[in-house]
Amino acid sequence: MDSGMEVASLSPYLPVPHSVARCMLELAEAGPQDVHYELGSGDGRVNRCAVQAFGVAKSVGVEIDPFWIQRSKQEWKKIWESSNLDNNRITYIQADLMNPRHAVWQSMQNESTIITMYFVANALEMLEPSLRKLKNKKIVACGYPIPNWTPEKIDVKYGLELRLYPTVGIQDESIL
Repeated sequence: MDSGMEVASLSPYLPVPHSVARCMLELAEAGPQDVHYELGSGDGRVNRCAVQAFGVAKSVGVEIDPFWIQRSKQEWKKIWESSNLDNNRITYIQADLMNPRHAVWQSMQNESTIITMYFVANALEMLEPSLRKLKNKKIVACGYPIPNWTPEKIDVKYGLELRLYPTVGIQDESIL
């Protein structure tokens, strides 16, 4: 398999440019105190940027396609073997985000401070109920707005709108 064609997915694989990844993390004011989750992490570039450029404590890539999980792990291994970075600073989880009961949602609630994503509008609409239940997070959506949410900040990089949504969460624990 050379792409996500054999695995159901929320969005087609389309990586953000490196400078857009950096801008997403700048918008969230990422730093050493943060635990970052990238939903639909693809090749892992946003995770690597979070650790290398912003020094986040930990970055987790969540991806449904095992091809991209393997590719991301290989890229990260090349970097940490040739640097002094701790290889445990990035992990990758294979998960179907459409399953609101998947353990990754509880992990995000428990440890993440920043969540980034680049999904098409339809995917964001499907994920919105699960995202709504996350409390005290900075969520950055690239390209498309999260339906019925009002961003605190908007930035544009290469024609892509980046929206920062700080959450306080809705007190509905039904998916967690």
